[in-house]
Amino acid sequence: MVLERIPAPQSDRSAGRRGEMDLTIVPSQLQDSSLGYYMSVGGQVSLHELLNFTGGLQHLIPPTISLENSVGVSFLLRGNGKLDVGVKSALKTQLNCRYFTEWASEVMGVMKELCDSKHEIGVQFQITQNKLDRDLTRITYNNFVWSLNDLPTCPPGAWVDETCDTDSDCQGDPKYGHKGYGFCKSINGLLQTTQGCLGTCIPLKKAGERCDSFTASEIWKQLHPWLEADNLCESQDCLCGTCTDDSHKLAIGEGCSKNADCKSGYCLSENWHGTTAGCLGKCAGQVDAGGDCSASAAGIWGLPWEDAGAMCSSGTCICDTCTGYDRKASEGSPCASDDDCFSGGHCEKGHRVRAALLNLGCGGVCRRKAPEGSSCHNDASCISGECTCGTCGDSNGRVGSGNWCRKNRHCKSDQCGSWWHVCTACNCYCRP
Repeated sequence: MVLERIPAPQSDRSAGRRGEMDLTIVPSQLQDSSLGYYMSVGGQVSLHELLNFTGGLQHLIPPTISLENSVGVSFLLRGNGKLDVGVKSALKTQLNCRYFTEWASEVMGVMKELCDSKHEIGVQFQITQNKLDRDLTRITYNNFVWSLNDLPTCPPGAWVDETCDTDSDCQGDPKYGHKGYGFCKSINGLLQTTQGCLGTCIPLKKAGERCDSFTASEIWKQLHPWLEADNLCESQDCLCGTCTDDSHKLAIGEGCSKNADCKSGYCLSENWHGTTAGCLGKCAGQVDAGGDCSASAAGIWGLPWEDAGAMCSSGTCICDTCTGYDRKASEGSPCASDDDCFSGGHCEKGHRVRAALLNLGCGGVCRRKAPEGSSCHNDASCISGECTCGTCGDSNGRVGSGNWCRKNRHCKSDQCGSWWHVCTACNCYCRP
């Protein structure tokens, strides 16, 4: 159990002198243990006798009017080392109207109302866990209470739920976490201002929690939505109404305006016109190698997809397909040129018909370069870099017997066709 503060004794228990001690031990949680003590002293004195020393004023006061006074003091030492101290003083009296009948009749109504009830004035001072308790430090008159929180002053050091004027007032409470300070939120309704101690301290928002101007209750920011409540966040950075982490980035699933807003590096459009500006996007995971990084996959219709690489984990998109971390298209992937393809590969054209109008150049497929003797479409198809009449030759472009040729130098035997053949368009064979 947690022992609450021991209140200062009430005046109706304070006749004479009284003291009590209370010890609470919680073996499993010593921080919840406590040692408390309170004492009260009270007495009664005639106001008539009290004014005897004045030499005349005592005759104005009926001898039956008395003052009841009580003073109470409480101490509570908590297991966590924090101390509570309370001091309360109360003064009670009741007038006797019989002695005022000679007064003018027009004031008798007011006097009767005063005389028909008891009057009690109290002063209370309270420290809770080593800190001045502004709510329990108060002045009372009968059922009326005026505490320090009712005054238009709020010194620094305000804890959670205490009044504040600026963010710098909110500090010192363990509930503020590792930052050690909080945020001063307006609680005054329409004006939405904290000036004049019209705010209340709240803990800072963690990453992923809301931090828009409405959450911050700052009307001047509500009128200008692009001004967000950075001070409401532990990271001091609010993007698209959500607190970032200490990297000043947003997690997957949070709203975003641009790729730089997201930890993933990719802000996905979620509307038909394909824009993320104005927090119309959502942070999304990036696509692995071989995945679709086209404009349509990004939710962008009818617009050039200029930042396609941000959609890919490798940071590179070639012909609507994410590459690996070598930033080259893999075997079988679409390509526009040999430079697009993996090491040892080439872009073989004429094998892919594209329906999209935005990438007319992506009409090839990356293929591995062929060894000598294999069929080929062009020089880039061969490891040797020499394609002779549809067959990969050696480094000099020569092919073996039985392969197509056009000139003697195309053949390793230096004999292309028989003497009666006219070899003009790769229509002859290399002879042995």
